[in-house]
Amino acid sequence: MTDPRIHWSDEAQLIGYGESDSTGAWIKFIIKPEDLIHFRGLKSTIFYMTLVELNNDGKPVEKVSANVPEKPYGKQASALYANGFFLVPQVLERIGTDKEFREWLKTQPCCIQAMNHDGDVVAAHVRRIANGAGVALKPDYSAIPLCNMHHVVQHQHGESAIGGKEWADKQRAKYLQTWASHTLAKVFGQESMGYVDPKDLRMWAREFDVEQWLPREYRE
Repeated sequence: MTDPRIHWSDEAQLIGYGESDSTGAWIKFIIKPEDLIHFRGLKSTIFYMTLVELNNDGKPVEKVSANVPEKPYGKQASALYANGFFLVPQVLERIGTDKEFREWLKTQPCCIQAMNHDGDVVAAHVRRIANGAGVALKPDYSAIPLCNMHHVVQHQHGESAIGGKEWADKQRAKYLQTWASHTLAKVFGQESMGYVDPKDLRMWAREFDVEQWLPREYRE
């Protein structure tokens, strides 16, 4: 039976990798053309990935020593993303302030994939009525990192000029979840939530009255 949390699973060939000032490190795989349907329209969506190297006969390569230790609670941590735990306003308020989130955004590269960037990176607000936006109102936890040049473009021509509302919403969720998960992991003295014992997170959530938003993986 297929795990309902698995978005896609098959063989893929690594054909490239690199690093960019604007988007960070990246890797590129070739998949079957018919499998592209699983990823259309999901640019900037966060996936939790586990990759297994295969021999020419299709069998997994046995690693003598692993340079990167496996995260003991990686599957549980992926459920936090999949269930939107790090997008719940009450959870975010327990993790850190909107000001802290915006200060962190300023340390990130501009999220626009372009050859040219100019000026410092700012926390550019993504305003939505559903998030409490209005005249002269900037809702909490609703910003993305833009260099000054692209921030001006956003103000003068709207979000359609930098990727559109759907793209901006996905960027906002991506950066917010990254900040929230890394910030919370540090509370437990870990580099990522994949190393945080579910029992410890459940105790934290209970203490701060946000246990109801934990996925079932943290309730069992």
